Amino acid sequence: MNLFFEIEDSLRVPLQPFLAKTPQLKNFQGTLVPKPTEDFFNFWQTTLKDRKPVLLPFSLSEAYFSQATHQSLTAREVGSVDVLFFEDAQWLSSCLLREALVDLIPNEIKDLSVLSKGFISGINELAAVSVSAMSYLGFRKIGLIVEEKKSAQNFLNQVRKKYFGIEFILYDEADLTLLPNQGSFLINHLPLSEMLSMEETLSYLNFLGAESLVMNTELFPLDQILIEEAKGVNLKSITAGRYWGYRDYLFLKKMDPHFEMPFSKYLGLWESHLESVQPQPE
Repeated sequence: MNLFFEIEDSLRVPLQPFLAKTPQLKNFQGTLVPKPTEDFFNFWQTTLKDRKPVLLPFSLSEAYFSQATHQSLTAREVGSVDVLFFEDAQWLSSCLLREALVDLIPNEIKDLSVLSKGFISGINELAAVSVSAMSYLGFRKIGLIVEEKKSAQNFLNQVRKKYFGIEFILYDEADLTLLPNQGSFLINHLPLSEMLSMEETLSYLNFLGAESLVMNTELFPLDQILIEEAKGVNLKSITAGRYWGYRDYLFLKKMDPHFEMPFSKYLGLWESHLESVQPQPE
């Protein structure tokens, strides 16, 4: 029985094939559909006419917002949506990746100091999600680590206008080695496996204090140097697999509030799937 639609997303490993091959999750079956190339509204009205929940990529958010009659406060703040539910005779949007961050961070390290500086490396679709979650958790100083400061100026201006009372500072690779260890959190969105110099510099983690948390959002390769270095100096860490897996877990829980599998068990199944689909080096 088809319970949901999933639109292909280049940022992540699709959920539907994982559900289809996992006996413990056989009750959750959906349909994986190609990203629409035609008008999104027509696609929505035809392919998605069954009014079933939809997982969609951030890249379709603008098209959704242009047609939507209702937008959640969180989706409006983040500027992106990743899930749609049809409730009370209307489509409702949400950003479960933001919800996942808000849950995972305090669960991993309950005494994380939000009075210290938090860092976001890389400006992409996920950076706005991270800013929103960090604002909600109470961070008032956020450092944005970028390849080139000039190219990040538009994003900097946007978040400064939206989040009053938060100090945003741009840092490039050269700045990192000079920073004192006054930070408490780092979430990385850069494809570090393709940026060896930045990967090496970022992995020194010299700008973080002793009781800090490091997160990564790049799924592959599974063995991330940044996470391994964090573990090596006894910092808490959250892998990309755990982050994306928890987002999907929240989606399943929203479809079925009686879904009782513990996340720890779900995560084990998900991580085994990631190992089976990890691209092999050429």
